[in-house]
Amino acid sequence: MLAYIALAALAVFLSTGLGAAEESDELETVQEISLPELRNVVCVTMSRDGKFLYATGTAYAIQQGAVVIFKRDGDTGKLSLANTVKPPDLTGPMRIRLSSDEQFAAVADSYGAAVIVFKRNVETGGLTKLATATGELVDITDAQFSPDNHFVYTVSNTVLSVFKFEDQQLTMVQSEKMQKNLQALRPFVISPDGHWLYAICERPGTIILFHRNESSGKLEEAQKVSNAQEEITTLNGAFRATESSDGRFFYVSAGRNLGDQAVTAFTVQPDGQLKLLQQFVNEMDDFTGFEGGNEIKVSPDGKWLFVLASVSDRFFRFSRDSETGKLTFVTSQQAGVFQTGGASGVTFSPDSKYVYIADPVENAVQVYKMR
Repeated sequence: MLAYIALAALAVFLSTGLGAAEESDELETVQEISLPELRNVVCVTMSRDGKFLYATGTAYAIQQGAVVIFKRDGDTGKLSLANTVKPPDLTGPMRIRLSSDEQFAAVADSYGAAVIVFKRNVETGGLTKLATATGELVDITDAQFSPDNHFVYTVSNTVLSVFKFEDQQLTMVQSEKMQKNLQALRPFVISPDGHWLYAICERPGTIILFHRNESSGKLEEAQKVSNAQEEITTLNGAFRATESSDGRFFYVSAGRNLGDQAVTAFTVQPDGQLKLLQQFVNEMDDFTGFEGGNEIKVSPDGKWLFVLASVSDRFFRFSRDSETGKLTFVTSQQAGVFQTGGASGVTFSPDSKYVYIADPVENAVQVYKMR
């Protein structure tokens, strides 16, 4: 009888949560999908309707790249292979971006020193190659469309280029070479309204703001932001950036290859210029283990900011105040099964319930569910 009473009491104790462990802040692992075509996968991009996910990977040994197309289950978040696109001249795809109407896709091919534009089938997610442009595109890291889809912008090591996209062809209209002290251009950000382009220079860590002429597509420099300005101390080694969907706030990660291991938040002024809002540095308070700052993204609902740390192989989650743009660090967790270093690309489902991470070391795309 006493044993029964003790068990009953324990059941009540646990059901009230008084003796239970706190519910984990970590995301639930849903799936890890690995394929030969995902070797060295570094980028994942979601279609706006959430039906398809695109991943780019490069087989270094044979210099043959691929765009892997997954169909996505909206209920479970899981992925299934739909198609693999491997044109012969696609050797090192670093990044894939969809046009605003999602009728086209632009791929930055690093090994091929080219930008390749594909026509996209919105029903099947399939891609058909349309046009290729070369030029000063050695070590190209990004290519994306203007909001009106009339221009394609690219960045290589030290050159920012502008192409007019007309009659399904690319024609260069501007090639902007950075000053000698500015090198290693990384994926850039075009403001939601299309007025501004923010270029990221890893060495030294500098953000360069350009005003974009919406008629000609051409760029004109408007601002440079780096360490020692306005008490900024976290931009050395700036590697990735993102902007809130309303264009009011701008976020940067640093430290993938060198420099500060940090996350920086800015407010965007009416003239597009950046004003320091917050700085988070590795080992500051409970923000620890942030080594190799890489991809950074705001969730579609605007409530979260995710940042990947490739060296420590972790992803970091901040809650976000949509009115002030300020961040509060919540937690971090290991990316994938093995702590091997790598996590490089991140995207979300349109409802922000699922998170997708590209892991080039595990040659996999990982799927997580928000709790």
